[in-house]
Amino acid sequence: MEHLKIDERGYAIPYFVPIIDGVPNFKYQDSKKRTICLQYFKCSVCGKQLFAKSFWFITGPLGLHNRVVSDAPMHEDCARYALNVCPHIALQKSERKVKNGDPHILTPKPEAIILIKADKIGLTDHEGRKYITFRPIYTEKYIYENNKLVGPTTDR
Repeated sequence: MEHLKIDERGYAIPYFVPIIDGVPNFKYQDSKKRTICLQYFKCSVCGKQLFAKSFWFITGPLGLHNRVVSDAPMHEDCARYALNVCPHIALQKSERKVKNGDPHILTPKPEAIILIKADKIGLTDHEGRKYITFRPIYTEKYIYENNKLVGPTTDR
């Protein structure tokens, strides 16, 4: 990730982050970059080529159960970096996206975060939006204790 630009706090700006008026907006993903990642099998964090049959995702239990996510895949190292430095993931009380544009309705944060390795991915449409499907071959479960993500426990 050495090639990525650094923000004013000293953190790498992931590939997927949109830059608006010269400022990175970490709350969203650039839809064009997401499409590039999916079409050319690039990591959404570093933007480099992914390895064959090695697609890593971070989701909640529902995403694992449904085998569907909205964020493009990552390298293992990039996913583990995100687990540790992304406030949205690492901190339970971080601000969440609003639901249906209403700032008074926040989407609930799951009780656990799941790191998934998949060997196969695809796309599906739901209500006009494309989601990524995956076949998991390895998972790690992280939980929140005192507002911080801890773990993992593994299931093979």
